[in-house]
Amino acid sequence: MGSTALEEHGPASTASTGPAGVTGRVLSYDIYRGLLLTAMVFYHIIANFTSFNRDPRFSYWIPMGFVLFLGVILARFLQNRTRKKLWLAMKVLAAFFLLNIPKYLDPEFRLLGLVRGHFYFFSFEVLLPMGLLILVSIPLDRTKRVALPLAALAYAGIVAMSLTGFESYNLSFLLCGLVGYFVALRVDLHAVAVAQKAWYATPLVLVSAVPFILLGFGHYFDFLFVLQVMACYFLLTRLVPRNGLFTFVGQHSFVIYIAHIVAIRIIVEFIGW
Repeated sequence: MGSTALEEHGPASTASTGPAGVTGRVLSYDIYRGLLLTAMVFYHIIANFTSFNRDPRFSYWIPMGFVLFLGVILARFLQNRTRKKLWLAMKVLAAFFLLNIPKYLDPEFRLLGLVRGHFYFFSFEVLLPMGLLILVSIPLDRTKRVALPLAALAYAGIVAMSLTGFESYNLSFLLCGLVGYFVALRVDLHAVAVAQKAWYATPLVLVSAVPFILLGFGHYFDFLFVLQVMACYFLLTRLVPRNGLFTFVGQHSFVIYIAHIVAIRIIVEFIGW
């Protein structure tokens, strides 16, 4: 583990003590986050160093997975730990605003674009909804009794945004994180994943594949990708080894996320790749 509190208890990790006395790490969360970050690194390499013609919406499930499982971690391990959450939110938001300083000097910069979020304009764009999610979760820690209806309401918000065509990267991903947060307040996803039956693999594969199939025909529904993120977690929990590279990457995902983007930018801007 790294030396910072963010690595120990924040978006990069599941190491903490939960309200029910849960301690240690949940390796399935680390492994899945490691898979997500590995996929993100490969996507950025392809996007920056190849001429491969791609639709970026095929990769939206990756940041969705990060935000959704941040919600899971907040509910499972940081419930009612207000000071810790405030400190983590400050770190994540500071990283976003500081790393995007050059963008504020761009003639195309608009405050409304910052508020709504912009996938193409800002760098490290997923950090803003992640920081907002940490803050929003603080007053919601006492909503356990109504968590599942609230999860349904947050999901309904994602559906409404998708069907009406209202675009806001920050709001969409914040709602995605809230889905994970509210579900995890009532459901131990790791326990469910461990206890799943072998035949669950078939519907999980279908749920994972349908959003890509529809997108291949030109139909993008981000609410289906939210379900895909959950399905992939349960599916990959059965398939990926418990230890190894993905576990390490998942445990240090915040630092690796920042570092790989900075490295790619340096190569692109200064080496002229």
